[in-house]
Amino acid sequence: MNPLALARTALVCAAALAAALGGMLAVSTPARLPRLEPLPRDRAAGWILGCVALAMCVPHAAVVVPDFLLPLLSPVVPVSSEFLKPFLSPVVLAAPWICAFYVDNPTARAVGGLMILLAYEVVHRTFECRFFGAPVCAAAAWLFGLAGIWLSGYPSAMRDALRLAARRRGFRIGAACGFGVLALLFAAAAVVGRGAAR
Repeated sequence: MNPLALARTALVCAAALAAALGGMLAVSTPARLPRLEPLPRDRAAGWILGCVALAMCVPHAAVVVPDFLLPLLSPVVPVSSEFLKPFLSPVVLAAPWICAFYVDNPTARAVGGLMILLAYEVVHRTFECRFFGAPVCAAAAWLFGLAGIWLSGYPSAMRDALRLAARRRGFRIGAACGFGVLALLFAAAAVVGRGAAR
C-alpha cells in the first residue's frame, strides 16, 4: 500500500472511532444509561478491540537489546525484529482474552489504546507522504491521543462520561459535538487530502 493510501486508511479509522464515541455520548440519556453503562466492562468487545489494537502494534515491534548483550544472545536467538514478529501473533489473540477476565474495564482500556495508536498513525502517515494539511491533522490527532492516554490511565472515565452525559444535556451535546468535529475533520482530510511528491 502506498503512503497516501495508508494515510487515508488511518484517517478513516480515526474518524470512525471518533464518530462512534461521539454517537455513544449523544445517545446517553437517562432512559438509555442502564444499557450503555456496562459497555466499558464488556469482555467480548474488550477482547475484539484489544486484538485490533495489538495487531496494529505488531508491524512496529522492534527488538531493543543493549549492545553488551548482543554477543551473548546472537548465537542462541537471532536478534532481529523480523525474527520476533511471527511469535507475536499468539500474543495478539491470547493477551486480550486473559485481560478480559483479569483486568477491569477492558473495553474502555482497549478504546483508549486504539485512540493512542490511531493518533500516532495519523501523525506518522500524513507527514510520511507530505500530506497537505498534515499539521492540522496532527493537532487534531494529538487531542485525540491525549484523550486516549487519559482513558487508558483512568478507564472508569468512560462510565463516568456516560453518566455525566445522561445527567447534563450541555455536556452530552458538547462532548458529542467535539468528537463529531474530530470525526468530520479526519473524514474530510481522508477524502480531499493529497500528498505531495516525494
